[in-house]
Amino acid sequence: MHPRTRLLLALLIAIPLRGEAQTTPKWFVSAGAGVQWGPYVVDQQSNASWDFDGGFGFRGAVERQLTPQFSAGLAFNRARLPLTYTNFGGGSCGRCAADATVSSYGIMARYGGGGRQALHQVIEGFAGALRYGNFTQTQGGATLAPTSNTDLALGVGYGFGITIAPDWHLALVQDAVTAVHERSTLQQAGGRMVQHYMTRLTLRVGF
Repeated sequence: MHPRTRLLLALLIAIPLRGEAQTTPKWFVSAGAGVQWGPYVVDQQSNASWDFDGGFGFRGAVERQLTPQFSAGLAFNRARLPLTYTNFGGGSCGRCAADATVSSYGIMARYGGGGRQALHQVIEGFAGALRYGNFTQTQGGATLAPTSNTDLALGVGYGFGITIAPDWHLALVQDAVTAVHERSTLQQAGGRMVQHYMTRLTLRVGF
C-alpha cells in the first residue's frame, strides 16, 4: 500500500476516536429538588426541642469523574422546614409553630452509570456538616434560639438513573443522613443520632 494511502487511513480512523473521547465529560454539575423531612431534636443550647415536619429542599453538587462509573466532589443541600418548637423554660413560645433552615455541605462520592447504560443504579455517600439556623416563629416572625447549630453528618443515597446522553443524566434518589447532635442532660433528651431524609429528582450535566 502506498505510504500516503496508509497515512490517510490512519487519519480517518483517528478522527472518530478523538471525537468519541471528547464526548466523555470529566466534570459534572448536578441540581436537584424534592421532599425533605427531619427528626425530633432536643437541644440543650436553646433549652428547647425541635420537632421537624416535611418541606421542599434543594441539592447541588460538583463532581469530578474518576472512572466511567465513579465520581467524587462537593455537595450542598438546603431546606426551609416547618417544625413545632417547644421551649422548656416557657416564654413567648412555650410551644409554637416555627420554621428553620436545615442545610448540609461536605464531600460526596457517587457510583453508577457510565458507558452506554440507559437505566442504572445510583449509590452515593456523603460526609460533612449539617447546620440548623434561622429559627423564626411562624406567627409574628419572632427570632428563636439558637442563631445556628452545626453537627457532624454522614449520609448515603440510593436510587435509579437514566442516561439521556453521555453528558446528561436524570436520577431519582432517596437520601438518609445521620447527624450527631451534642449530648444533652435535659430530661426530655433522647439519643444523639438523628436522621434526616430526602427524596429528590436530580439532573446531572457534564462538561
